[in-house]
Amino acid sequence: MELETLVPQGQRSMLVNEAILKELALFRRKIQTEKLLVIRNRNPIFSQDDIVKTVRRDRDRG
Repeated sequence: MELETLVPQGQRSMLVNEAILKELALFRRKIQTEKLLVIRNRNPIFSQDDIVKTVRRDRDRG
């Protein structure tokens, strides 16, 4: 096995644990990205001009 030849015996479990943590982080990011895309597609898209007009209007209300 390549792991046994490349990684010293005392460091193998640490390497495997780090790899698992990285994969779990990727899974979490993928799930969160999918949720954000659903939210994004559910809401209207505003142009920069729309946002600027709304912010200015709100500031004028004071």
